[in-house]
Amino acid sequence: MAVASHLISRMPAVASIRASVLIPLVQQIDKRSGKTDLLLASHGILRSQLKDPYAVLPMARYVALFEDARR
Repeated sequence: MAVASHLISRMPAVASIRASVLIPLVQQIDKRSGKTDLLLASHGILRSQLKDPYAVLPMARYVALFEDARR
């Protein structure tokens, strides 16, 4: 199988996720709690980072945020 080297060079060095995946979660947290920005900040994420749906965020931060939001 051929490898598209131009695609590999663009891949992040760590597992990541697009900001667009996080937006629905943030919207649900906003509906249920007034502490969304505090929750995001506790995981090193700023709401302003979510303005670009193509921005990448570390997968570990997303998973940790999702687990905390569950509580």
